[in-house]
Amino acid sequence: MKNFFDLIQRLGSSSADIIWFPLLIWTCVATFIFLLLRFNKSVNPLYQYHIRVATLFALPMGLLSAILLQVFNNFYSSSNFSTSVFVVENPLPVVYSVPLSSGSAEYSIPWMEINFLIGLVSILVLIVAALMMVRLIYSYFQLKKLHQQLNREPLTNTNLSSGIKDGSVSIAFHDHPLVPFTFGWASPIIVLPEKIKEDSTKLNMAIQHELVHIRRGDYLLQLALSVIESVFWFHPLVKIGATEIEIYREISCDQEVLNTSDIHPKKYANMLLELVPLNKGYGSFAVNMAVKQSTLKQRI
Repeated sequence: MKNFFDLIQRLGSSSADIIWFPLLIWTCVATFIFLLLRFNKSVNPLYQYHIRVATLFALPMGLLSAILLQVFNNFYSSSNFSTSVFVVENPLPVVYSVPLSSGSAEYSIPWMEINFLIGLVSILVLIVAALMMVRLIYSYFQLKKLHQQLNREPLTNTNLSSGIKDGSVSIAFHDHPLVPFTFGWASPIIVLPEKIKEDSTKLNMAIQHELVHIRRGDYLLQLALSVIESVFWFHPLVKIGATEIEIYREISCDQEVLNTSDIHPKKYANMLLELVPLNKGYGSFAVNMAVKQSTLKQRI
């Protein structure tokens, strides 16, 4: 039992310095940035999108830096140089009592010791994060299975794929009620609902929208953000940031489609309205049009 307690206590002490304290700093900075962006509606949607993405990316990068700094500190522990930023001292001593009638020591664990509690919380967070990552991997294989079932054909119409090499993007139709979405990096695939296949105008608008995502590399960003959401599942700001990123990603994409094509805004808005009832589908590993009733007014 003593070895178990000591292990959890050491984990709590280390995680407080290299995880929880940097996380607290990020929370303060991210709160300020998100509030500033939320109350400053004049900021271009594309900037709103990228600033939020950069803020979320700063979280794992900051923690990785703190961990590397700790490794560096341990490596050079023989010197007087210390990189510790935040140290939690043990306010309660470990109590040993040796009864007179026995030659063995009786060990009493102070369960409310701060480092021990931090260690337990850290273990719980890691376990749930691992489960979230398993769920994410499962979603990937589900998408992989769909990929094998789709009848794909290369998108070669240069009028629709301006700025993208002919044949580098595939298009497929799905009979399930899913919103248009894109997945894949090296060989991206645009998946569209069967219901718009015969409507050339809607087909053009949906493809133009997804091609903007492909040109901007939104798929890789979405993939990285899904991992961040899974690892930091417990942090409300990560969830809020991811939701707002999705909103401004789509608004900026709509804006680019309308500014760089001859698509009529009213027809585009009507298409978005028609897509509201459709299923969002594979949101974790795919970039979709994310049409929601709650955000539709912002987009049209």
